[in-house]
Amino acid sequence: MAGEPESENGQAGDGQREAAFTEDRLVLSRLLAERIKELHITRREIERRSNVSTATIREIEHPRRPRTFGRDVLGPVSEALGWAPDYLERAAYGSSSAVIDPIVEGIMTALAPYLGKLDAISGIQEDVAAIKAELGIRADVVYPAE
Repeated sequence: MAGEPESENGQAGDGQREAAFTEDRLVLSRLLAERIKELHITRREIERRSNVSTATIREIEHPRRPRTFGRDVLGPVSEALGWAPDYLERAAYGSSSAVIDPIVEGIMTALAPYLGKLDAISGIQEDVAAIKAELGIRADVVYPAE
């Protein structure tokens, strides 16, 4: 139940609430571990770039106890890893389908001026909507051109 206190071992009293909490932390853990491996970056370098301690970075990467991270932690870590400032926050607190891959986001930003022109062509709106749906991109999101 909401508001139910945690037990002495730090476990939430309601299994469903704990499952949702764990899933968010596991998403963060997986994203962080994959990005560290992909960039060949150390936790010290992430600390230097983000001003977030290596201990906190390890807590994100290895969730062992309940803790939530706000945008003051997730934002700088996201940027240090080359992502948009809200990338990890969206991954942790939004639905997984709402998280946009940074590569797809970059492609959509580059294509934004052309998509507007394509949408003006009769009958192509349905095709563009189908492509966006297939890529998992929300149709109501407009990506600004740089």
